[in-house]
Amino acid sequence: MKRPFAVLGFTYLTALMVALFVGSNIAYILSGALAVLFVISLFVKKLRKRIALPFVFITSAVAMLMFSTFVEQKLKTVEVLSGTEQRITATVCDEVYESNGKYYYPLEVTKIRNSELSGFKILASSSVLYDVDVYDKLDAKISLYQNADSVFGNYDISKGYFLRGAIKHYSGVVTEKAYEKPFYYNFILLRRNIKSVISEYLPHDCANLLTAVMLGDKHSFTTEEKEMFSSAGVSHLMSVSGFHVTIVAQLFMLIFAVFFRRKRIGAGVSILALLVFMAVTGFSPTVVRSGIMQIIFLIGLMIFRSPEPFNSLGFSVLVICFLNPYSCADFGFLMSVGATFGIFCASERIKTNIIERLQQKKPRRFKKPSLRRIIPKKKAEKFVSSIVSVIAMTISATVFTLPVTLIVFKQFPIYSVISNLLISYPASIMIAFGIIAVLFNFSGILSFLTVPIMFVCELIAKYIMFWTEAIANLPFSVIRLNYSFVPFWLAIVILAYFIVRKLKNRRFAVKFTTISGIATLVLMILAYDIYMMTGISVYIADCNNGINIAVSSSENNSMVTYGGSKAYDLFEYLETRKISEFEYLMLAKPSSYYSKNADEILQDYSVNNISIYDIEKADENLLSLAETKGRIIEYKPDIQNNVSLPDYKIASIETKSGVFTHFTFSGDFDILVIPNGGDCSEMPREWLNSAICVMSELPENYELLRPVEIILSCSDENVYEPYSNLESICDTIYATCFDDNIRMRISQSGEVSIWSENNWLF
Repeated sequence: MKRPFAVLGFTYLTALMVALFVGSNIAYILSGALAVLFVISLFVKKLRKRIALPFVFITSAVAMLMFSTFVEQKLKTVEVLSGTEQRITATVCDEVYESNGKYYYPLEVTKIRNSELSGFKILASSSVLYDVDVYDKLDAKISLYQNADSVFGNYDISKGYFLRGAIKHYSGVVTEKAYEKPFYYNFILLRRNIKSVISEYLPHDCANLLTAVMLGDKHSFTTEEKEMFSSAGVSHLMSVSGFHVTIVAQLFMLIFAVFFRRKRIGAGVSILALLVFMAVTGFSPTVVRSGIMQIIFLIGLMIFRSPEPFNSLGFSVLVICFLNPYSCADFGFLMSVGATFGIFCASERIKTNIIERLQQKKPRRFKKPSLRRIIPKKKAEKFVSSIVSVIAMTISATVFTLPVTLIVFKQFPIYSVISNLLISYPASIMIAFGIIAVLFNFSGILSFLTVPIMFVCELIAKYIMFWTEAIANLPFSVIRLNYSFVPFWLAIVILAYFIVRKLKNRRFAVKFTTISGIATLVLMILAYDIYMMTGISVYIADCNNGINIAVSSSENNSMVTYGGSKAYDLFEYLETRKISEFEYLMLAKPSSYYSKNADEILQDYSVNNISIYDIEKADENLLSLAETKGRIIEYKPDIQNNVSLPDYKIASIETKSGVFTHFTFSGDFDILVIPNGGDCSEMPREWLNSAICVMSELPENYELLRPVEIILSCSDENVYEPYSNLESICDTIYATCFDDNIRMRISQSGEVSIWSENNWLF
């Protein structure tokens, strides 16, 4: 084989992805079948001559066997704890971080009371910050739960966390300091010191950006900022990958080449620097993949041999996947592999093609002698070549990461080429200068140089944030493809490309699949939107513990909100549906704590009628904003309030336990919304038989309900308790946790379709 490690690595990764999709049981069967095919290939002459084929069979068989064994022996033994509360003694195995008002504790379980299970990792959350450091002990009662059961819902497992958990702080939490810590703790301290230096010399926003770009630490970024970078198509800058590893290696190579003129020694020092950098950034699969590739390249420089890039990539993929079968569920790793593979495959061809076309159409200005004196021809060509290289690499990386982008993130940044052209080079300079500034600060003697270098980093950071925000705010900056058929469309396009390529040449295949793929996607989206517009669409967004329901029809739109954390997917949905006006908005909980979503609705959308319960406790800023928008309707307790819209009716009533809301559609289909702490005995009796009940926790007297389906709009750690009780009264239960959302379509004839966007159904 010409590229043995490339064949083995990519085969192993592909087999793991297939195993992840089909499950461990089928993977066992496939493993056996592939092993049989391997044996057959050894005895069949035609198959044996194709040397790669037997290797593909045996590699796939081993990959699926490893995956199935991992699932059966490790995951399934731990899964029995899901949905239970356990007294756990654990070691903090990584740094505690804060996100969306919660603190997350990476824990390695050392002991579970009344259980022999131990030695696995969980990611526990709490609203309380405990005084614990890495390698300290923590003893607490923790409610354990599983990750989402979907194709790409195993992201936590790829990071080594078998379960999630919620720390019950009221049950007593005991912490114990570890006075003897392993050697790796020094790298954690180094990471903290680097972050401390950055925070000391830079403003808060610039420090957060440099920390994210240099160390891959995005925890200080808000969700809006992350979304901004994603919309601009430069979110990869905040995930440590080949881009960052290459900068680190080239920086040390440059230092030794300029000052010491020793390339081989520089390569050796660069290897040590890369190992330190990998340790500081936490040995994530993306940085390990990039680090292995770069180390292979540097070793090649030391022994005067140039490594084959595809082999290097395949070898690094093989090592990572062998060590962790769930690496195939790590989005960052898949994006990194896809981008690198795409750059190796296509960037040089694209670059050559663009330059050839430019040479055929030489601009007249370069023929002018005056301009030649200002810009020499060689420098001009070199400058153009560098720009074309960035464009070619961006296009290659974008195309080859498209499957993951569309399936996982469900969006496509339109201006990614422009943003990378404007930001990539400055970002690389900022990373290099940031590293130099930190090294000078640690040196002591040259620490005075830290200030001017950090000032340069600050200027570059402001430049990056300016262009990122500007590009993200451009019209149609991102195409959101939150449609269930997109993965199937993508699979058909890829299959069509290979079929056409067999019949015609490569260029024709690219043109055909591109044009037909785009045309097909546009037609499918138009057909889907027309289909959805003919009926009533109901959207229940994931918003942690809270309920947000948007109802839209061809005539009007309405929304009912019961608070919860900000529902970002809700606003994506409104944008996709081209909704800019609401006829009716109901605020069941208008206090400042629960009104984040309502506040944004009032700011960015037209609202004609706003109903507010418990107006005396309403947030003053919210009320003043509502007064400028539309007509405010104040509701009184114990009186049923009815709103009739052309396609449906909304009835609501405030009782002692909260506000109950009842939607009635055509065909006698209805939806009941039950508030937190609601008592089912207090609502109108006829509402108890509603087809669908929406709630965020287990209500009082829930036994009175007779629903066909139940939707739980609650956080992931709180979903199991209500589910275990509600399954006695209902067979079908949907949940909005794990970043999921529930959608319904009610046709004009009253036919109802309901589905979970991320396919997580109990």
